[in-house]
Amino acid sequence: MYNNKQLVSFGDSWARGSSLGPGEKPFGELLSEKLQCSEFLNYSHPASSINHLTVQLNNYLNKVNACQEDPTHSVALFFL
Repeated sequence: MYNNKQLVSFGDSWARGSSLGPGEKPFGELLSEKLQCSEFLNYSHPASSINHLTVQLNNYLNKVNACQEDPTHSVALFFL
């Protein structure tokens, strides 16, 4: 379905999967698998706020620019 797209997750500890046990996956990764995305990237960070989501997005965009990747091949998922 989205096999040429990467799913990128931004959010807090829930989105990061901080409370998950061994072998459990965060929601973003499960969604990525369900949508058959080519890649899953998790930029989420525990104790994030709405303001910090922009920092996470900026970090991702800096990586994309540094690697000269095409950001239109990404689907963004924001949690809070």
